[in-house]
Amino acid sequence: MSEITVGSADKRTFTIYVILLLFCAGVVRLLLAEQYSGFISDQGLFVQWMESVRENGLGGAFAVNGSINYPPLFLGMLGLYGDLLHLLGISTQAGAVSFKFILIMIDLVAILLVVRLTAGIANYNWRAFVILLFALNPALMTDSAVWGQVDLLHSILMLLAVIGLTNRPLWSGILFAFALLTKFQAITVLPVMGLWLLLILIREKQYRPLLLWVSGFAGPWILTIIYFGATGSLTKMIRQAYTDAVGFYSSASMNAMNIWFHIIGVDPGTNDTQTIAAGISMRNFGFLLLFAAVIGICLYMYYSREDRTTMLLKASATLCFSFFMLPTEIHERYSIPALVFTLLVIKHDKQWTWSAGLLTLTILMNLVIVLNNDVTAGNGIWMAIVNVLVLIGMFGSLWMGVKRSCKPSVVKEVGER
Repeated sequence: MSEITVGSADKRTFTIYVILLLFCAGVVRLLLAEQYSGFISDQGLFVQWMESVRENGLGGAFAVNGSINYPPLFLGMLGLYGDLLHLLGISTQAGAVSFKFILIMIDLVAILLVVRLTAGIANYNWRAFVILLFALNPALMTDSAVWGQVDLLHSILMLLAVIGLTNRPLWSGILFAFALLTKFQAITVLPVMGLWLLLILIREKQYRPLLLWVSGFAGPWILTIIYFGATGSLTKMIRQAYTDAVGFYSSASMNAMNIWFHIIGVDPGTNDTQTIAAGISMRNFGFLLLFAAVIGICLYMYYSREDRTTMLLKASATLCFSFFMLPTEIHERYSIPALVFTLLVIKHDKQWTWSAGLLTLTILMNLVIVLNNDVTAGNGIWMAIVNVLVLIGMFGSLWMGVKRSCKPSVVKEVGER
């Protein structure tokens, strides 16, 4: 794409483009939400939880509703949305726009945030292309407007937290706390964030970023603990939203097209407590593979001399996709954070456009076959193979970054602006 001269006329044109794109993104999502009911089971639970929060308050909802297995942030949003609909006299129904509208609004806010995050791209054509890939991404739209899920919420919070590490550690900590209060899966990027803060502390002798990040992270959690402690539901909330959510499904793969979907000769429906070799269960073997991936990603971060934001985004994208590909008990939707990070990596490295395109394809088809209750080895194995190739490509990109480095990078200019 050719460069565009930056000027007031170009800025006006780009602003009009963003407005039109937001309009199109909203309309397409509304049409999809109206046309397809999606995954009624998930939405039915969300509507039930919404009513529980409206009737009993956020703390009381956990106390009386044992089916709640999401952290409180989205539950609180559902409660406020339910109050608004009740005030307007609108009845909420699973599978209808009346429920999915809150998900569409989250999508549109995420698009606006991506517009802001891409402000550093000088080429307006390329910036417009990156935003377009995010705003009209068929996999992201299917997850929210069709399926009726909210994976983009914690994904965008994870993204903001990682990007904020380099110059806004206080806000990074706050946003990461919000991400964990939205879904436990957000903990995936903790090794990346933790290593970055340690490198700053050890190499640059800067304590302030770490202290600011910890302070920001602690704030929302302290308020959460105080609130749920006062309502007497803290223990139930922690158990239902976090501890009981781990290991609840014991299948090798929960419809995720990863290595456990026939790639290594294991039927995805196999109980992952079965041993695979040397007395090691499938579950523990998956954790070992993920641990090895974390080590490799940490080595990349240690030796990388790439731009700091580029390095953090690549490391996070690879780690999120490793989490989807390597452990057992993974659901099809757990790939959404990896896609979100990859879509932002291409702002810095255009070669990752291939990964973004292939992930969009495999995630979209993975969601579609699950929605159609049509998951079979025959129609899913190609997605698993493509995903393996994408993961290899991601690690290959990290390896090339390490190979170009002769010594550990020096992290510069870190601290809150």
